[in-house]
Formats: sequence, C-alpha cells, structure tokens
Amino acid sequence: MQDIKLLLDMDAIVSLLPPEARDSLFRRQPRSRSFGQVGYSDGEFERPLSAARADVAQIRDRTRAREKLLRRHGDGCGDGKAAVPSAGSGAALGR
Repeated sequence: MQDIKLLLDMDAIVSLLPPEARDSLFRRQPRSRSFGQVGYSDGEFERPLSAARADVAQIRDRTRAREKLLRRHGDGCGDGKAAVPSAGSGAALGR
C-alpha cells in the first residue's frame, strides 16, 4: 500500500486525481494484522502425510526383508556357497 501511495503522491499524477482520492491518500489507514489463512487445513495436511507414512512403511518393510535375506544367506563373500541357496532350500521356498 505504501508503494501505491508513493506513486500516486507524485506531482504529475496527484494533480490528475479527484479531490476525494487525494484526501484518502493522506488519511491514515489502520494496518491489517491478519494475512489470511496460511498453511494447510487439517484434512489437507493429513492426506500427503498419510501417503508419506505409507511410503515409509513400504520402504521399511522392504529393507527388513532384505536384511533378513542377508542374515539367512550371508553377504556372498568367501567361498561363494553362502550366497547360493542349496538344492534342498528350493523345497523350503515352495519350488
């Protein structure tokens, strides 16, 4: 608002304004302290938050499953037998 007042207060422009408009330029206006509603409503915030939680839960579950496989079969280092399931383990996997 101050910028508009500065522009309209220029001599070339102020002379073109009607007297009522000139008077309102110099009248002190109360400052508004409210800037409207900022941010999300509870419902708007809950939707992306729930989606993010679901994504994190999926990542957690995949990570745990991989860690379990690594513990069961080793890290694949050494003689090579630890990383390759034995012939008997196929039955346990449902083959």
